[in-house]
Amino acid sequence: EVFENTQHERVIKGSRPQTGSSEASSVLEARLVQFQKSFQDKNSAKYHNLQEAFRHSDTNKNGSLGAEEIAHAMKSLDIPIDKAVINRLLERAVDGEGLSF
Repeated sequence: EVFENTQHERVIKGSRPQTGSSEASSVLEARLVQFQKSFQDKNSAKYHNLQEAFRHSDTNKNGSLGAEEIAHAMKSLDIPIDKAVINRLLERAVDGEGLSF
């Protein structure tokens, strides 16, 4: 499902989304780990490397992936993903834990 960029813009500007209880955060982290495993498996079957996948997914060619671009990329790989997982990915990227090309 593709959605509006409002949550992504809030994350990029540094306003952290509320994560709720620690139990909800743990569930989200487990979903993120599951997503990462699926992404690694399916991405390696379609692209030669992560940089190639990134360039293909960066549809507006601005050097970064927004929420909609991530959602479209995951849909093309048949990986189910929701807003909460995308927002956690973006949150980590803003914190310097993500990759940039």
